[in-house]
Amino acid sequence: MKALKYLLVLLAGSSIHFSFSPYDFWPAGIAGLLLFCSVIVSAERPKSAFFPAFVFAAGFFGAGLS
Repeated sequence: MKALKYLLVLLAGSSIHFSFSPYDFWPAGIAGLLLFCSVIVSAERPKSAFFPAFVFAAGFFGAGLS
């Protein structure tokens, strides 16, 4: 179950990249942020929200490097 959550957060981070130029698919940015916020809000402690945030950032910056 945790692996699925981290995979969804990784995909949410990489989907935000598609809301910028040259793709300009802005609904992907909204959906990615909503998914990320739902995972962070459901975290039990601030410490347990760190790793999903790190995976989200890795997906965002990893998709933008290419």
